[in-house]
Amino acid sequence: MATKRKNVVVTMEKKMEALTRMDKGESLKNIAAEFGVGTSTVSDWKKNRQHIENFCFKMISKDSLNDRCKAKKAKLDTLDDKLFTWFCAERERGLPISGPIIQQKALSLNKQLPNGDPNFTASQGWLDR
Repeated sequence: MATKRKNVVVTMEKKMEALTRMDKGESLKNIAAEFGVGTSTVSDWKKNRQHIENFCFKMISKDSLNDRCKAKKAKLDTLDDKLFTWFCAERERGLPISGPIIQQKALSLNKQLPNGDPNFTASQGWLDR
């Protein structure tokens, strides 16, 4: 009976590093061996390259990429986009932004959206994601 391979979690930052190394001509086999994953996993990263790059581009800090392993789509995509636009504008103006301020703005934007979720609470768990 074949042995089951251990589930290895790779951060988005490491996936981007692997994609860069593929661009330089390194083989999938070498990259897979170094990251401790199968070649099919590395091949999936290559196939999903656009999705991974778009997700990483939207991340504000490099620390965020170290913590994230999946690029899960937000349930409230429109809200997230509007909130991100607001966030970037406020940061550009040099204003400090805290968690509670983001939560208040998210609630406000959700009410303005025609398809806003009436059950949305902008909880601490939502903010942490």
